[in-house]
Amino acid sequence: MKEYWIVDPMEKRVMIDTLDEIGEVQFNLLNENEKVSSSLFENFKVETENLLLD
Repeated sequence: MKEYWIVDPMEKRVMIDTLDEIGEVQFNLLNENEKVSSSLFENFKVETENLLLD
């Protein structure tokens, strides 16, 4: 696993786990109205409001 996304529409958040250079998992939690980008895919960017439907 290099990067793993969990979209939680009920809690209106996106959780991203990323494996860093030394093998440790870095955890990032983004809430509604934030921009999310992938560390693996340079041009992959999403606004969380587009993922978190009511």
